[in-house]
Amino acid sequence: MISVIITTYNSEKYVERSLKSVLKQSRFDLVKEIILIDDESNDNTIDIAKKIYSDIIIFKKKNSGPASSRNLGINFSKSKFVCFLDADDFWHEDKIKIQAENYKNNPNFDIFVNNTFSISGKKKLGIRFNKKIIFDDENLKEGMVKNYIRPEGRYSFHPPSALMVKKKVFIDFGLYNEDLISVEDSEIFLRWVINNCKIYFNSEPLTFY
Repeated sequence: MISVIITTYNSEKYVERSLKSVLKQSRFDLVKEIILIDDESNDNTIDIAKKIYSDIIIFKKKNSGPASSRNLGINFSKSKFVCFLDADDFWHEDKIKIQAENYKNNPNFDIFVNNTFSISGKKKLGIRFNKKIIFDDENLKEGMVKNYIRPEGRYSFHPPSALMVKKKVFIDFGLYNEDLISVEDSEIFLRWVINNCKIYFNSEPLTFY
């Protein structure tokens, strides 16, 4: 059901933590493949990943940024959904389980997003995104995001590591813009909204950023 795409660049300090957070998922049975796209690291990132999970699929590419790394992973993936994980982020053990349940109960949605903890080392700094800003109804804990584009400006609540996206969305509306250096994740989300993709947000923090 799900292809997990891990993006790395000189990530030897973090890749064990991020990869193990995938392997420890309570619904790891839903993961068809783990694809690691390395952006020309010159450290031990790849060797560490291979030792942890021998079935990992690894592509090493010329250094060209996160957009091209994610695109390579998307093109290779063989599942209905893709989940991204930047190497310096990691997941709660129920991240995939809960997003899969959200999809099961809302199969007509295209993009699923969970809330995120900000961390520094092992210290939790707090929950990153305010559900009262995301939803019109401040009592909602999860559901459809209706007013992403607003007169006062958008509220960005969707780091790549918190996403589960139908691969069909990329087929229909294109991949990440590789000409963008740092805002490729914001641009593609705007593209999805403009094209009326249905976005489901769960305020439970399941990603550690």
